[in-house]
Amino acid sequence: MQNAELLKFVVRSAGCSTIALLGFVTVVALLLLEPVPAAAQRVVPRLNEDCPIGYADTRNGRCCSFGRRVERLKPRQGRDCPAQWINVGGGYCKRE
Repeated sequence: MQNAELLKFVVRSAGCSTIALLGFVTVVALLLLEPVPAAAQRVVPRLNEDCPIGYADTRNGRCCSFGRRVERLKPRQGRDCPAQWINVGGGYCKRE
């Protein structure tokens, strides 16, 4: 019963605005402490024995880039790269 009386005293003495402010500060602190989502790694299938430039072999038939890559890769399929695309190795072309 002492805890309930203490709680009533704290609520009565603190006032509604202080409790609302405390709740707001708590929510903001929790939002700021939320971990930032990791940057997605772009994974492409390994077509040849090597991976494209900027990609690492993960030894499971895939190549992944570490970090943010926003370029588009396109498989060459045994042909030359189309206009405005460059060969980046590993059987892929990248848009210039």
